[in-house]
Amino acid sequence: NATLTTAQSELDAAQTALANALSAMSDPATPAQLLAVETAQTTLLGKAAAATTAANAVNAAVTEANEAATAAGETINTSAIGAAAAAALTDAGTVAAATTASEAATDAEVAKWVAQTNTANATLTTAQSELDAAQTALANALSAMSDPATPAQLLAVETALTVLTA
Repeated sequence: NATLTTAQSELDAAQTALANALSAMSDPATPAQLLAVETAQTTLLGKAAAATTAANAVNAAVTEANEAATAAGETINTSAIGAAAAAALTDAGTVAAATTASEAATDAEVAKWVAQTNTANATLTTAQSELDAAQTALANALSAMSDPATPAQLLAVETALTVLTA
């Protein structure tokens, strides 16, 4: 029973840690916040497995104790420990839903970062294209200058420089 109590306590703490990590996420979540949630998920899954193992061991021990008592013509009350084991199994069973929900939350946050990255990349691509066009316009204006340059040619170079540095 001590092992089950410890496992249940650690499972409860891991569930709280995951809930805290999820509630601490900003919008968008930082990489450190996402890591905290993922770490809490991993810990929670491990604690759920330990609680399940402990509860199954308690259930097996309760069954053996009842069988031994029956064989000896005795009766024993194992309802409290059986209930604790059942509660631990139920609690551990909720972990899958909790981790699925938290994984969906972290996936959504990662998707936000991907969308921001894609937007930034599109903006960069547009800016690079505009820069290339401005450089070409300046090069064309410079190569079109006669010697001596006309006022229109000088204005074209100045305009191209203004566009390039804008």
